[in-house]
Amino acid sequence: TLNRPDALNAAANETVYDKPERQADLAAMRRKVAELLRGHKVLEIACGTGYWTRVIGETAASIHATDLNEEALALARARQQGINATFAQADAFDLPAAVGQYTAVFAGLWWSHVQREEQERFLAQLRARLGKDVLLVLLDNVYVDGSSTVIARTDHEGNTFQFRTLPSGG
Repeated sequence: TLNRPDALNAAANETVYDKPERQADLAAMRRKVAELLRGHKVLEIACGTGYWTRVIGETAASIHATDLNEEALALARARQQGINATFAQADAFDLPAAVGQYTAVFAGLWWSHVQREEQERFLAQLRARLGKDVLLVLLDNVYVDGSSTVIARTDHEGNTFQFRTLPSGG
């Protein structure tokens, strides 16, 4: 189970999208994601506050957005007016069986939260639940000096860790 700090302050995660130096890349990625998932029945994993749910929902046939944290889901639900979206609390490592129900899976800014030693297990579980011939779209960021939160440490597996301060000071 992923231990995500956004349960403490889900809205704080939106700041990653606010940085001026990221706007051109984000605009290009929104267009690409919307086109890739056009017409698909999409399962979104770890939707957070729904930034990508909105983008996908504008072109997909449908989107079922999931997240572990109800606080994040509440924010995601509130921003999805006028799109064909449903929401459910779900652990990405323990998804319900859905063979044939979805034609694509999307996870935005989540893959970097999956420890490297857990990545193969996650992908195997996902394939077992969804079956074959499902489009998988994983979108994540990379570390950029001066823009990203400084990496505090790297473990023996290559996982990196950051200290993040919430608006509440926590």
